[in-house]
Amino acid sequence: MDDKLIVKIATIEVPVSNLEKSQEFYTEILGLHTVEEQDHARYLSFGEKGTATIKLTETNSVSPLHFSNSNANIQHNPVIDFYTTDIHACYHFFHEVNLSVTEIEEAESGKIFYFQDPDEHWLCMSTTNHVSQ
Repeated sequence: MDDKLIVKIATIEVPVSNLEKSQEFYTEILGLHTVEEQDHARYLSFGEKGTATIKLTETNSVSPLHFSNSNANIQHNPVIDFYTTDIHACYHFFHEVNLSVTEIEEAESGKIFYFQDPDEHWLCMSTTNHVSQ
């Protein structure tokens, strides 16, 4: 395959049970901006060129997104990792808004902690910035 044929991730879709509640969480807590609204979906972005859009899709059948990573012994491995330059400030902010978070851990290439969105999807906050980013 030509290495220029597919060049980035455009959208990550997240199933949600309550569109307004989830939109508020992703915008107010995580800092994304709503870029498009549809009847049962919201497109959110950080507004930086080249970053993926998150599409919140309202549905009646939501199963929390995560998997057990037997290689790293993580029971609720998240499917989306967010990046922060100040993990301690982010951690304290999440506590201030009463968001349940795990303790900050050392990872292979930075620090991380885990948290859940309103539908109990496991997410990660990380200081890992991959070379290609």
